[in-house]
Amino acid sequence: MNNDYSLVKDNMTPEYVKNLPLEKLPLFCDELRAKLIDIVSKTGGHIGVNVGVVELTVALYRVFDLSLIHISEPTRLGMI
Repeated sequence: MNNDYSLVKDNMTPEYVKNLPLEKLPLFCDELRAKLIDIVSKTGGHIGVNVGVVELTVALYRVFDLSLIHISEPTRLGMI
């Protein structure tokens, strides 16, 4: 797997995603998907949903101020 991620950083903020130029978003999504696959291939786990919503998640971060919203994992709350 390609470990040379030019746009995906270890510590990204909503502002980082919002400030990416539109023409770089396809590459950013490709890199983000590749990094997810790379991480899950080493740690194990379910990946299907994660790679399927990369563009959706990036779009939400670009359009909305998600820093004001707390999104919690159902598994962390014992719901699953």
